[in-house]
Amino acid sequence: MRIASLAAVAVTFATATLGFSAPQAHAGTLLEFRVKNMTTGKCLQWNGYDKPVSQVTCKKTMKQYWGKAGTMVQSMGTGLIGEGCLTAPKKHEGRAYGRVCSDQQRKYIGWAILSTAPNAKGVIGSASGGYLKVVKSGQVVVGKRVSGNRDLWKFIA
Repeated sequence: MRIASLAAVAVTFATATLGFSAPQAHAGTLLEFRVKNMTTGKCLQWNGYDKPVSQVTCKKTMKQYWGKAGTMVQSMGTGLIGEGCLTAPKKHEGRAYGRVCSDQQRKYIGWAILSTAPNAKGVIGSASGGYLKVVKSGQVVVGKRVSGNRDLWKFIA
């Protein structure tokens, strides 16, 4: 018991002294991240189960933090980490929703992200729906690639 306590103190001290933080602790990859659209400068936000995700002014709130587990993009703002997933629509050009991960068919919760390194830029793709993007109305949808940066995202801590 005493060794475990000393180890916890040592880890806390090293974290505080060296400036490591949990999101950046693994080889330059953010374990939890915010997703910022390169055109609008706004961040992707979880709004609850069975509700569309939206883009809002970037703030350090749990509703704007996401994590990648395999091919799933999971919200950190659900109260139970790993329970809420970013979900693609069943057709192209449909809204992206927040849904319970375990209730969804795998093809609607499978996403490809090249890198979640700090400040990495890239697209977020779904095999079933296409690319995550923001349309001119401001809605977050999944569909075909578009010109410009409406489907380009930056991963920030």
